[in-house]
Amino acid sequence: MVWMWIIALGYLANLSPTLSPAILADLSYVMYLVAGGLASYLVCKRAYSRHIVVAFRLVAIEWVFTVMLMLSMAAEPSIGMAVALLICFTMSGIAGAYLALRSQLRRRQA
Repeated sequence: MVWMWIIALGYLANLSPTLSPAILADLSYVMYLVAGGLASYLVCKRAYSRHIVVAFRLVAIEWVFTVMLMLSMAAEPSIGMAVALLICFTMSGIAGAYLALRSQLRRRQA
């Protein structure tokens, strides 16, 4: 989802000059949170134990992949964006792991 959003962001910025860069940046952070949370939820739903460890491994893989993508596509990559991505992926990874664990516990109780 992040890769597709980065590509779509380039088109959105050129397509509609009425959208301010601040709105697109805010939408990007929301997209990073949703994408990280969804990936973490789906992966942790398959895990039987150690959901947080699985989530942190996934966060690391997501972050490395996205930073490599950012380095290859951005004219001027920034360390601030890489840190913001790490924070977004970490928060959403933990939230996705929590939701997956809660879902599994509900299924076991039923």
